[in-house]
Amino acid sequence: MSTEFSWVAAGTAAVVSIAAWVVAAADQPRKTYQVRALADRVFERLNAERRSRGAPEWERRPSLDGVASSAAERVARTGRHGLGSMDRALRNAGIRGVHRAIPILLTFRGHNDPLQAAVDLWKGYGPALEGLKDPRIDAIGLGGAVSADGTRVLVGLLVEDVEWPDYRELERETAEAVNRVRVGRGLRAMETQPELSEVARGHSLDMARRGYFSHESPEGRDLGWRLRSAGLEYHQVAENISKIRGFESPVQAAVEGWMKSRGHRDNILTPEFELSGVGVAVDEDGVVYFTQLFLR
Repeated sequence: MSTEFSWVAAGTAAVVSIAAWVVAAADQPRKTYQVRALADRVFERLNAERRSRGAPEWERRPSLDGVASSAAERVARTGRHGLGSMDRALRNAGIRGVHRAIPILLTFRGHNDPLQAAVDLWKGYGPALEGLKDPRIDAIGLGGAVSADGTRVLVGLLVEDVEWPDYRELERETAEAVNRVRVGRGLRAMETQPELSEVARGHSLDMARRGYFSHESPEGRDLGWRLRSAGLEYHQVAENISKIRGFESPVQAAVEGWMKSRGHRDNILTPEFELSGVGVAVDEDGVVYFTQLFLR
């Protein structure tokens, strides 16, 4: 009798426990919906703050929302307060053209006014506050989730887009900068040859499109092959290449980098070189590829 009673009691407790779990599981989508709605209200409040500061409004992008939501769900599920590499997350989502990404993670629970709590947390976190004021930030993604213990998780992703430079202008600036170095060392300025520039530009474009950085293509096609294919003859030839990202003056960074490298510097300062060609390309992540050819 007592054994039967104990079994029934245990069985009843198990049923109650299951029922409670079912209720909690059913309640989770509602909580998740609420925190996502909270993300929308946070966006509206922060954008109003931007306007009051004279900064342009953020663009809310669904693609960035997706990355932020995945990150929020991961934090809510694992309890680990770290977002990992957001650059990798952006690439995995197929998002390109990002110059700078600022991830924001906010977690809180038990507030009567969650909107005000989220805004206060945002403005109390240094990088988030700077991103709020920074007029260079172009877009935002927001995502939310709720952990098993009821903690609200909000993830913001602030993005500064790449400003695509005029590659022809960069080519002209590079040729002029290198010639200034030569003239400053008592050497003659080189003449820009359009055919050489076409060859140089083709190599920069190939590197940018296929994501390699080398004097040879993945198939082993080198500078000599490229010149022969263009029908160009020479007595002496050399090539400098550079890959620049994140500098306000990519030309200055490229030329200064060349001058700090003995081999590249020797190419620039070889007196016998008479002709030059510069080719520039920019990939979809904003990386600038430079190729300069020197020919006698």
